[in-house]
Amino acid sequence: MRITSVILAATLLTIPLLFGSCFARAKHELTNNQTESAATESSDQPLFWVEINGKWGYIDKTGKVVIEPQFDHARYFSEGLGAVKIGQGETGKIGFIDKTGMIVINPLFSSTGCFSEGLAPVQEWGTGILGEDGKWGYIDNTGNYIIDPQFDHADGFSEGLGAVRIGGSGEHGEGGRWGYIDNTGQYIIDPQFDAARDFSEGLAAVRIGGSEILDESGRWGYIDKTGKFAINRVFDVAWNFSEGLAAVLIGDEETGKYCYIDNTGQYIIDPQFDDAEDFSEGLADVMIGDRWGYIDNTGRTVIDPQFIGTIGFSEGLAAVMIGDRWGYIDNTGRTVIDPQFIGTLGFSEGLAWVLVWDSETVKLGYIDTTGEYVWEPTN
Repeated sequence: MRITSVILAATLLTIPLLFGSCFARAKHELTNNQTESAATESSDQPLFWVEINGKWGYIDKTGKVVIEPQFDHARYFSEGLGAVKIGQGETGKIGFIDKTGMIVINPLFSSTGCFSEGLAPVQEWGTGILGEDGKWGYIDNTGNYIIDPQFDHADGFSEGLGAVRIGGSGEHGEGGRWGYIDNTGQYIIDPQFDAARDFSEGLAAVRIGGSEILDESGRWGYIDKTGKFAINRVFDVAWNFSEGLAAVLIGDEETGKYCYIDNTGQYIIDPQFDDAEDFSEGLADVMIGDRWGYIDNTGRTVIDPQFIGTIGFSEGLAAVMIGDRWGYIDNTGRTVIDPQFIGTLGFSEGLAWVLVWDSETVKLGYIDTTGEYVWEPTN
């Protein structure tokens, strides 16, 4: 896992946000398409989740409560629906509400992803005490199964295809095989890969061999939508394309270096980074030694490596970690919002959620691009 993502995951674990694959992809979605949240909404105002006294509801971008806190967990809206958890602890079940707060898809699922391209991956409640052994399928926005539960894992749709896994166990689904289906459930690319990412800019990174993200026995390459390798399997790690480039690792975890390739596999920025993230708004965060900075798409350093952690640019600002706190800079590296937060994910629709310590309690608030609170931190 990328080091920045490790730091981010540590902050996310301080509050109960993670429902399946949707927030597993939170950082990628925020820095590229802004979480599949309100940014995908074209006709309605965006809504943002908040927690008050252990219950979750939603506010609008002015900080007005629109849906009263009543759910045990909540998540951003995607394609007009928000996933909410009803029931205490790990045995609570997940359903979906509309923007009036009405439950439109009953809480039946042990895990879900976001809606994308009209469908959401959901895991049916299994036979285990936490329902964690149920199969995955896809529902539409009425809750009807369009693709019956049959997969051991399923990701959201991207560019017309969804990555699904058959078989496998453990954190990384060892022993399983990944393939891609269309929105009718028909296999377009048969399960054959040991790991697979979403399609982005016409290509998907896949791995054959190995059992973990960093495993020298496996190699990553890129396939097109017919399943043919467009870029050969020569990388130790490969990430999604963004703004025409993809970060790949050459060499092992300890001594290897990251670089950037184009969609033909040509090196555009030579191997030189100890870690590297996606491009967003023309810049990518890269790590040299133990510090992060930003480069442009020619590899030129725009903001010198100086930060302990970074998040890609969104809405003109990037979150950076200095010491043990997060703040925000602009694309010249100028500090716009002083480091003061223990966690954040970046801006979406003009607001960013932030975490703060208050009397040894973690609280969540929302700030605008000036750093002013629209929603004072609560828990």
